[in-house]
This record gives sequence, C-alpha cells and structure tokens, in this order.
Amino acid sequence: MKEQTEFREPGELPEEVWIAILSWLDPEELIDSVQLVSKLFYNLANDASIWKRLFLLFFPDEVPEPFPAVFDWKKEFNYLYVEHYGALKTELRKLIFPIIAGNTEKVCKSLVSIEDLQAADFILIRTAVQFKQQAILAHFHSLVRQQLQLEEEHLPLGWAVLFNQKEVVHSILAAQPHLINYNALQGLTKQPKKRDKKTITVLAAEAGHLELLEEFLKHPGNPEINNKLLNIYHSIIRSRQISVFKWFTDFISHNEEIFPHVVKIDTGFLACKYNASTIFKASINPLHQEMIYWEKELKRLTPEPNLSSKKKVDFVAIQQRTKVLVPQLPELDPLKKEFDEIELPMLHERQEAILKLAKKTDDDELKKLIAPWAYDLQRDKLESLMKASMYSASTNGQINVIRYALDNKLFDINDPLSDRGDTLLYQATVSNKDKLVQFLLAYGANPESALALLIALRESPSEPEDHSELIDLFLATLKERKQTLSSFRLMETVVTHNKIDLLEFLLTVDPHSIHLVNQYNHTPLCSAIVAKSNECVRFLLASGAEINLEVLNAAISVNDSKLVQDLLERAGANASELVNALYCKLIESSISRKLVPEPIIKSLKNPEMQKLLLPYLNREKTICNMLEQTPDLIALRNALDCNDLLLRFPPIAKEKVLAFVQTLRPKQNLMATELQIEIELEKKLRETAIHGDDLELTIATLKIQIKAMGLRRGQNARWKKTDSEDFSMAVSLKLPSDLAKLNAYLRLASLWKGQSNKISQLKNQLKELYSQAYLEGKKEQFEARSSSKRKPESKQPGEKTAKRSRLTEAEEVRVETSEAEQLSDNRKGNSTDENEPPQDRGLFASESNISSLNRLGMFGNRNLAVETNRSTASTSTTSRSEAAAEEGQAVYSPSFFVVSEHNSQPNEDMDFTLEEDSQSKIFYNSNSFIG
Repeated sequence: MKEQTEFREPGELPEEVWIAILSWLDPEELIDSVQLVSKLFYNLANDASIWKRLFLLFFPDEVPEPFPAVFDWKKEFNYLYVEHYGALKTELRKLIFPIIAGNTEKVCKSLVSIEDLQAADFILIRTAVQFKQQAILAHFHSLVRQQLQLEEEHLPLGWAVLFNQKEVVHSILAAQPHLINYNALQGLTKQPKKRDKKTITVLAAEAGHLELLEEFLKHPGNPEINNKLLNIYHSIIRSRQISVFKWFTDFISHNEEIFPHVVKIDTGFLACKYNASTIFKASINPLHQEMIYWEKELKRLTPEPNLSSKKKVDFVAIQQRTKVLVPQLPELDPLKKEFDEIELPMLHERQEAILKLAKKTDDDELKKLIAPWAYDLQRDKLESLMKASMYSASTNGQINVIRYALDNKLFDINDPLSDRGDTLLYQATVSNKDKLVQFLLAYGANPESALALLIALRESPSEPEDHSELIDLFLATLKERKQTLSSFRLMETVVTHNKIDLLEFLLTVDPHSIHLVNQYNHTPLCSAIVAKSNECVRFLLASGAEINLEVLNAAISVNDSKLVQDLLERAGANASELVNALYCKLIESSISRKLVPEPIIKSLKNPEMQKLLLPYLNREKTICNMLEQTPDLIALRNALDCNDLLLRFPPIAKEKVLAFVQTLRPKQNLMATELQIEIELEKKLRETAIHGDDLELTIATLKIQIKAMGLRRGQNARWKKTDSEDFSMAVSLKLPSDLAKLNAYLRLASLWKGQSNKISQLKNQLKELYSQAYLEGKKEQFEARSSSKRKPESKQPGEKTAKRSRLTEAEEVRVETSEAEQLSDNRKGNSTDENEPPQDRGLFASESNISSLNRLGMFGNRNLAVETNRSTASTSTTSRSEAAAEEGQAVYSPSFFVVSEHNSQPNEDMDFTLEEDSQSKIFYNSNSFIG
C-alpha cells in the first residue's frame, strides 16, 4: 500500500516534452504549485526556456538591447510581473495569463464584476487592448452592459471609449460636444475621488486606442491641446505601454504646427517616477549607445585619447569640412537643407546635425574633428539625465529601474545625485523607502551620508520617528565592511550632536577618520569646538586630533580662552606659527575684501584672549611682510585699522613700519612721506590723552588720513608763476578717490546707512579738511623754496648726485592743476558738494568751525592741524607710485569692513560722490569662523 501511494517519477516522458507542457502554464501555477511537487519538477519549473517563453509572451518590448551576455529570464520576468500586476488580487492576477494567451473560454467562465474591471486603472481592459484580444474585450463590453442594464446606444461615454466603440463615441460627441471636457470617471465609478479626473482623451491614451486618441487630440474643443498635453504624457508613462509612448512622441514631433507650445519633457524622470522601466530604457539606451559609439571612434581616431578633459572645438575646420561633405548628400535629404541654412556662428547650435552628418557620411576627417566634443556632449547628457532619473527613482522607491541602471553600469551606486553629495541610499532614506534601502545596502551602497541624516533626524525635537532600527543597520554594515570612512558629513553630525558613543564607534571602525576634512579644511575637531560639544572635543584631543590654524580659529571664535590656552600648550613649538598665521589671515582679509565673521572679532577684543595671544605675535613683522609683497599705502592703512580699531590690539609701532618702508625702492618714498605725516599727526592726538569709543576713534583716524593726503598733495604740487602767494584764500578740492577704499570710511557709511544727511555732513567736513591741508602743504612748499633762495648753502659731498636723482623722479610727477583750474573743475563736476547747505554741519564741523564739534566728544574739540614748518615734508619732491592692481568693490559688515588691494595712485582730481550704500554691502554671520 505504501508503494502505491508514493509518487512515481514521470520517467516515461523526456524532459523536453515536460518543459514544452509546463511552458503553457500560468506563472502563478509554476511558482505556487508545480515546483513544489518534486525535485524533478522543481528543476523543470525553473528551466530558463520556460521563463524565456513567458518573458517574450508578457513583455516582448522589455528585451534589453544590446542583449547582455548573462540574463536571468526568470528573475527579470518576476521583476516585471510584480511591477505590472503585483497590486492586483490573486483572483484577478490569474486572469492576466489567459487574457495575454488569448484563452477566451477561460476568461468567459470567470466571474468578473465592474469593480474588477475598474481595478488598477482598468488593467484587465488595458491588457486585452495591448495584446489585441478583441474577443475578450467584447466579452468585457457585454458584461458591463448586462450589469448596468443598458442598451448599446446608452452606454456611458467613458465605457464606450475604453471598449473602443467608435460609432457610439461619435454619436455621443455629435449630440453633446462639451463631453470632450468632462470627467469620464463619473460615469465609470460609483464614487470617484475628488483628485481623480480623467477626460476621454486620457482614457483613450491609457487604454491604447490610438485612432480615438488622435481624433480627440485634433478635436477643436479639446482643452488637452497644448496646455494639458503633459497630463496625457504622464498618463501614458504611468500606463507603461511602450507602443503608445512611441506613437505619442512620434505624433507630437510630426504635428509641431498643431502643438507649438509643447516643451521637452524629462522622460527618464517620469519613467522612474512611475516605475515604467520599459519607457526608461527607451529614453536612456539611445543616448547610452551614442556615447559608446563616439567613445570607440575617439579611441580609434586618436592615439592617446583623454576622455576626462574638455577640448576646444575648431568650428572653422568643421565648417570647411561640412562644405565638402554636404554636397554629397541627396537633394531631398533634410540634413542637406538644414546645413544650407547654417552659418559659422550657428554651428554650435546644430550639434545633432553635425553628428548625423559625420555618421551618415562615415567621414573620418570630420569624425576626428568632432570626436572629443561629441563624446563629451553625449557623456554629459547621459550623466545629467541619469542623475535626474535616479533621483526620481530613489525618491519613489523604484527598485527595478535602479537595478537596471546599476546592472548596466549607467550609474554608480555611490555617485552623487546633486552638488550636495546626496546618494541613492541617502535619498531612499529621506523618502522612507525601506525596501529600497535594503536593496541598495545589498548592492554595496555606502551608508555614511544616510547614517548622518538619520542621526540628525533622531536628534531633532520635531521628528516623530526614532530611526534606531535603520541606524543600527547602517552601523552594523560599517562594522562588517571595515572600510575606510570617507564622509565628513557623518563625523560632523556626530560631534555636532555630541554623540560620544558614536564617535568612539566610528574611530574604532576607522581611526584615520579623525583627520577627515571638508572643502574648507575643517576637521571633526573644528566642528566639535564650534558646536561646543566638550566631551567630543576632549575625546578628539586625547585621540591625537591635529591642532591646526582652523582649530585655533574655531576655539577663538567661540571665545573659549581655556580651550585656546590648552591648544597652544599642546601645539608647543608650533604655537607661535599658528597665532601669527591667524593674525596674518585677518590682516589679509582686511585688505582683500574677504569676510571676517563677527564672533572672532568680538572674541579677539577680549582682554583675556589678547593676553593669551599677544606673547606669540610679531605684528610689525607681519605688516612689513605684507608691504614687501604689496607696497601700497591704502593696504597699510587698512591693515593698521584692523589692528588698532577693529581688533583693539595695542597700536602698531608705526616708526618701525616707516623705517621698513624707507628701505623699499625709491618710488615708495611718497608712501614714506605720507606715513611720516600721519605719525606726526597721531603724536599730537596721543598728547591730548583722548580715550574715545569706536566711533570717535574711527572719525579721528579718518581725519588724520585725509589730512595727510591733503598735506602730501600740497607739498608735491607743481608751483606755477601764476599761483597766488596768499594762502589764506580758501579753496575747495574734490575728495580723493582713495577715501572709498578706506575701511574707516566704510564703517561709518554702514553705521549711517539710510542717513544720507550724516554722510553728506561727513563728506563736507572731510572735503574742507582736505582743502585746508592742501593749502598748508603748498604753503610749506613755498616757504621752503623761499628760504632756500634767501640762504644758499654750499653743496655737501654727494648733494649733486642726490639732486640729479630728485630731478629724475620729478619727471614722473603728474602736473598738478592750478587752484583756479581746480575750482573751475569743482564747479563743473562736483556741484552737489558745493551746493550742500552749510547749516546742520554740527556733527562734522570743519576745523574753521571747531566749536560745533562738541557732540562728538573729545575728538570734536581737537585741532588736527600740524605745525607750519615740517622738515620732512619740505624736502619731499619724490614722485607718485606706479599704478598696480585695479580697484575692487568694498565689502563690509557692522563691525568690520575690508577693501581690495590698491597699488595704483588714482587721479586725485576725480570727484568722489560715494553715498552710504553705493559700494557697500553688509555681510554678517554670527555662527561662522574664518576658513
């Protein structure tokens, strides 16, 4: 009895026969029943030839081109089968195979309701249409009429469209043409969702009734024309019917005159959104094959091609070659007509035409000219398209499309999707696509950036989910792989949230991750200091984190004097180098218009911080090194302004700087002269023992600088016989253009932004001060000349040579205009300054009205004039410095303003009319530091 109940192996039939029999079975039966019978039937049910037949029967358009060397028919079939029909109930899925195979009898015996026909956007009807099963479609048509108890002519318009009943559709539209616009779902479903709206045009497109679709598109009252074609395009891609997709794109391209406003749509993006892998392949493969073609041609025609470098295109040579090749084309060839209209400036706009010509003529000379450019063009197009497509696929969790792209090497699993560096796994994590996350990890995706995201989300108070399960999965993956960590974002996130346990874990996985840097050369220690994550800071220092300029910068920015002291002690012999490098960076920023954030400025004003740093500093040496590279007085003034006023460090010993300037080439004697004047003016200011606030000190400094400019100009002015010797006569000169380059002025302009009256008062006061200083300088020059004529002295040894040197330099002095000419120019070009009302100048009173300066405090009552006789200035006949760097735009913040370097000596007769906001923009970042 036992032997009779056992199953006998069907050895009497060859395996080929069984395979032929099984190939006609439903795939659901093969998987759920046949392969469970026995080991033999398991092997038979998994035979590649069975699944190849099913694949070609169900998805003939999905066969990859070119066909890969290895292709798993069963695996690929299952992917597509689940993609297309996985959402259906089991009973309805079992109807798919007989519909595709044309088994009308089996379909008619099945009980199908209207709700079944409506499932998954009418998938049963669409399948019957797709595989041209008219008998089955007629059966469904009959079922609907029976269940609705309607005659043929009373069939709702939506059902008539789905069943391709053209006569009924024409009859209804003839009687009620407005129905072309109505929501056809109202007649198909009992309670359509409010967001669901489909016109009969969309229904025809999804069902694949191409003749009806063309009629509807050309219907004069159809709103889908032009402004709603995108809706149809979405519907076609969503339905994943490649035949309808190809027809639609061809139809649009051949009817451009009807659809002039149709824009190009990113097909790959939409295909990935709706998991339409067939359409995705159709949009990607031509571009991929084109890139491969030009890559081969480039390697064939170029001995050592460089595929990673962009090369210039010789359009002139291309045009010359096309002139030879185009006449060889047939007269009716559209390509020939297109080239007849192309001129040289338009060649770059006809890239596709040039590529077609090269391939059609197979001309190696033209191919050699365009191969590098053609390859770059196709590669960049493919890369851009793949980034957009993969972003869409990962956001929507479309595994099949991503698998196809990865398997065909169209995209690397860890390639960035954007400039931010987001990867497929990162985007899948953001979108909560857990299945895709598991798939990508199995394919070798790097979990670091995604792990950083989850840690940040878990620490966010507004995040409802814990994400611990995925975090543990990513951490386990890192530990298992034991790979070098590469994501600074991960380390930064961990230390920012002071997750000391995770930091210890990551350093265990990869000890070298402690030295990771970002694009600003910041290390994890920098991030920990800025975030004030003290536990992580201590751990990183104990683990051997490097102490560099950025780390010291970060510690100063957060005003942590104890940490700064600890860092300097740990730096040892390198401490002085680090502190001086930081100071040099600040000085350079003050000259080159780079932003210095507010926190570090505020911190460096802290006396306790200065006490720590000053012993390591050699500020005069830093300034002199800067002058050696950029011998410019404006740069020097702004560097001193940074030290004295911005940072409030002890003043620089300008005498040492002056001594260094005097060692520079002779053409810098002008800078030495003006610097000497400033030093003498400042001595008088120090004698008054004034201790003003930032505003008063800034105004006083600006006065000194403007007065020095005026004095030096007057001393170097060329004397004419017609010049008046009456120096009591007032003159009004235009402000020097150098004023716009001084940080002291720019700070005032920002402080009084929107208060044009204060800016005007300041300019009027400075103009008067400048003009008076000019007269003083000219008077000194006149008195020195007169004294020299009255008391001739015997020449000392070497004086003759010195005089010759001075005369040579004097040849380079620009001819100064006379006072009368200056006044005339001022009337013409600076009438605004002249016509400003003299009243309301209290805040910026000139030296002639010094009593009105009381509201400025101590600076308001100081006369900044210098003594009449200045031995240094009287002997100055040196020339102006040569022009150098061109002028840049000033950039400043509420407490720090920096300008570009200026080696040039500008035309001092230029009218200066800078308003408070004409060249200035405020930049302020309280949470950043230099880097």
